[in-house]
This record gives sequence, C-alpha cells and structure tokens, in this order.
Amino acid sequence: MLAIIAAIENDFEREFITQIYLTYYKKMRGKALFIIKDEHEADEIVQEAFVKLIEHVQSLMKIDPIKVPVYVMITVKHISFNHWNARKKEKENMVYVDDYDLDRWAVDENALPEEAYIHEEELERLADLLPKLPERERILLESKYILDLSDAEIAEELHIATKSVRSYLTRARRKAYSMLEGENVDG
Repeated sequence: MLAIIAAIENDFEREFITQIYLTYYKKMRGKALFIIKDEHEADEIVQEAFVKLIEHVQSLMKIDPIKVPVYVMITVKHISFNHWNARKKEKENMVYVDDYDLDRWAVDENALPEEAYIHEEELERLADLLPKLPERERILLESKYILDLSDAEIAEELHIATKSVRSYLTRARRKAYSMLEGENVDG
C-alpha cells in the first residue's frame, strides 16, 4: 500500500493521500470487512479504494475537508458492493457440492440488501448536511455514522463522558433530521 502512495510524484498530493491513509485506513478496512466478511478481499478493496482516491486526488483536495471522510468511506462502500455483487454473480454460475458452502453464501446474501443501501443513501444526505450543522453536532454525527467510532472513542475525541455520548447524539440527530425536513431549528 505504501508503495502505491510513495509512487505519487507530487509532494502535496503524496502528503494528502498519506494523511488519508494514516487517518482512515482502519475504518476503511473495517467497513470493507463488514460488507465482504473476508479479510484478504477487504485488504484488496482498501488497496483498490486508494488507487481510486489517488486517481481523483486533485478533486479530493479541492472539496470541503468536512466531506473528505464521507468521500473516502463511500468510495470503500461502492468498491465493496462491486466486489460483493461480482462474488454473487460468480456464485450464481458455480455448482456447489458442499451444503455448508450453500448455507454460508445464503447468509451472506441476506446480510447486505436494502439495509446497506439505505444506510449509504443516508450517508450521502448527511454529507450534504454536515457543513450546515454546528461543529459539535457535525463531529458527533460524522464520528458515529461515517467513521463508525464507538461511544468511548467519540467521548475521548470530544472530551465528554462516555455515558453522555448517547444523549448528545440524540440531540444532534434530531437537529439533523429537522434540517433535512426543512424545519428551522434554533440552536
């Protein structure tokens, strides 16, 4: 992976992608692993995602920094779904001899349908909304729903009690939902 990044000739672009790697690699791999359920393939997906990010690094550097994690995670999700769909097509063309394999694939097929797609759509809507939210709400929602941080990680990042994270998230979600519905929300 680092060899791909080291091959970037422009110093600014290489530093930018290096920062993305250092900041988001674990979350990217975790998201790919959640969708694919195969460690080797998850590594391939993350590598493929970095190739895509490098191809679009100039555009990525121009977008609002708040949207960078959303862009990164959506890239991983799209590639993961592409891999999952390719695997599904490949499976449909294969003849299975072992019932265990049939059961395993059936479970994987049922684990990813509408729920993952709906979540992805909500992330895209949230990405458009994030810059409009106050900083604390933006960080809370981004940390929980885009970066998939635990309550403890969010508490550490925001310097608040872990048990308070849920109530802060509830308020942030209410504010975001109100804004998505076009209501005027007074902070």
